[in-house]
Amino acid sequence: MRLPGRRLIRKAQLTGDRFKVPPSPTLGVSRLLRLVARHAEEDYVSAFAAALAYRGVFASFLLLIFLLSLLGVFGATEQVTRLLDRVSIAMPQAVADLIREQIPTKATSTRVVAAFRLGAILSIIATLWGISSAFRSLMQAMNVMYKVRESRTLIHRIAISLLLSLAVAALMVSAGVLVIFGASIGERVARVVGMGTVFEWWWGVLQWPILIGFVLLAFALVYYFAPDVEQEFRFITPGSIIGLILWLAFSLLFLLLVNNFGMYNRVFGALAGAAIHMLYLYYFAYILLLGAEVNQVVEENSPGGKQAGEKVPDEQPDDAVGRD
Repeated sequence: MRLPGRRLIRKAQLTGDRFKVPPSPTLGVSRLLRLVARHAEEDYVSAFAAALAYRGVFASFLLLIFLLSLLGVFGATEQVTRLLDRVSIAMPQAVADLIREQIPTKATSTRVVAAFRLGAILSIIATLWGISSAFRSLMQAMNVMYKVRESRTLIHRIAISLLLSLAVAALMVSAGVLVIFGASIGERVARVVGMGTVFEWWWGVLQWPILIGFVLLAFALVYYFAPDVEQEFRFITPGSIIGLILWLAFSLLFLLLVNNFGMYNRVFGALAGAAIHMLYLYYFAYILLLGAEVNQVVEENSPGGKQAGEKVPDEQPDDAVGRD
């Protein structure tokens, strides 16, 4: 029995395969999509994305503890208390109590302004460890995609994860700042340099390429340093382009969701914020991993590229397992 749309689907696949994905001379767009979808299922991309989202939420709470402790140290106790009252619903009571214990009172805050409290020091260490553990999970996920065993030492992995997390966080935060505060930044700089509307116009045009450059660089750093394979650093790859497009599209949808957050807040309370935060982290992690899967598939089908299980081209694979 023939399905009515089968011929149309086949025609669409053939049309898509006419467009090749560089640097592969044989890999068409349709075949790329099929292989990426199959490999994503085989490599448990969804499960790894969920693990990364969980670790990301965990690191976010640790970062919140550090920021609250730091604000308390410098005397902003009233603002910290009001903020804590609003966000404590979305965290376990024990965590909220721990944060309250780290906030200095007005009577004691003057004695600790000159130094971080022990809670602030411990929380920043825990925050760095939490973020780096998320990136170590990312490294493990990409090793699974490339079918290689991890050979780097624990110290090496921790160092890479710490530096990579700081660099990627700085780039993504910078991109977010450009999106949210780009216009006001342009206005202030225009007043300082005395160029007025001319600078504002050029800034309005250039801030988006700069934002895209930040995101592409963040993707490139992850795709280069995370897997335990030898490869050249490339600022632009098929995976980073697809990842950027998917991230921008999803972020736009997420922004629309946030604009209607008041409705969810009335229904679910502050828990809606935690749920949306985890949802965003999950899909961002999934997009990041999907881009890595695209790069691996393209390299497998490129002349001189590494096959599954190879750390360098033409090497005996770790697991001696290949994929079509």
